[in-house]
Amino acid sequence: MLQIGDELIRVTSLSTDTLTITRSFGGTTAATAASSAAVSIVGMALIEGADAPDSFVMDVSTGYNYTQIFQETVEVTGTQAQLKQYGIKSTMDYQIAKKFTELAIQIEKTLFRGYRAAGSATTARGMGGLPQFISGNSATLSSAALTEKDIMDRLQAIFDDVGQAHKANLIVCNGWVKRKIADFYAPYARMERESRVGGVVIDTIDTEFGRMEVMLNTWCPADKMWLLNTDYIEIGPMQGRAFFEEELAKSGDTEKRQIVGEYTMKVANDNAHALLYGISTSS
Repeated sequence: MLQIGDELIRVTSLSTDTLTITRSFGGTTAATAASSAAVSIVGMALIEGADAPDSFVMDVSTGYNYTQIFQETVEVTGTQAQLKQYGIKSTMDYQIAKKFTELAIQIEKTLFRGYRAAGSATTARGMGGLPQFISGNSATLSSAALTEKDIMDRLQAIFDDVGQAHKANLIVCNGWVKRKIADFYAPYARMERESRVGGVVIDTIDTEFGRMEVMLNTWCPADKMWLLNTDYIEIGPMQGRAFFEEELAKSGDTEKRQIVGEYTMKVANDNAHALLYGISTSS
């Protein structure tokens, strides 16, 4: 059963790309339709006692990603290793801890900016981030100011595509966009605060499409806002390649170690997410 406009149409057979149909099903009125008119599959209506029809088959496709190697090297001279510094028991351990933090930041930046690259013997391999996989519900504001309606429109688009069960549950944004969201909802905030504390922090918003957590992220581009379903996003290492440290060959009076990890990202169900970009960062 198909619907075009207000008319119901029953498909009785199919030959390659040609449908045999019955117009005006159920007393609906046949009408001329534009070639660009939307066609909705309504359901199935079989004749009593008819044989079972052929099944409806949809080809399934899936995205893919590559792993990316993240690496940093630490070098500490013999002199540095012996110097006593306030608050630092071991210069090597201190530098390694800093490198782990830097590598975590690199992965986080890749989530917002990465595009996959196959790599070769002469080209580095790269993993795709959110921009690689989320495009179906993207919209640009063309440097206009963000409004509450813009957020609701993206949530509506997700709802229309995947329904309530698969809706987004997290907004990720930079400081500017989070301030804008606070402006939208501060007058309606529900909270208990100390009497002499001013200001309102909005970390959760309730919408017609469900509750959304709002996460502030330093590395999210200032003109972008991601609406994500966290059930369909995973970040992890290649098996056996989570971050580890190992000693490198000694060269002179220097101790060297490297930290290596190979990670990738999985983003499923493109239409369960959305992106707003081109947001004004001054209005």
